[in-house]
Amino acid sequence: MSDNPVFDRIQSEIDTNDVVLFMKGSPMFPQCGFSAAVTQALTTLEVKFKGVDVMEDGDIRNGIVVSIFNVKYAVTTNSFTRDSLRSR
Repeated sequence: MSDNPVFDRIQSEIDTNDVVLFMKGSPMFPQCGFSAAVTQALTTLEVKFKGVDVMEDGDIRNGIVVSIFNVKYAVTTNSFTRDSLRSR
């Protein structure tokens, strides 16, 4: 737990889901080109993921932007394969 409840909520999403897409809209109705493209790629690869609509919560949206500059974890391209993500 941190002193920031927004970061705790973001971390909880990351901790409880193998793949989380912080996006504009939802996986069923992406609201921007990037969200649509990533949703399509993950769906095509049969990767199970959770979408979190950052437009519904300004604190989460701002927290994601701040979190990008405070990266605590790095995932290399060798960490996951399509098959390992699909089976999760």
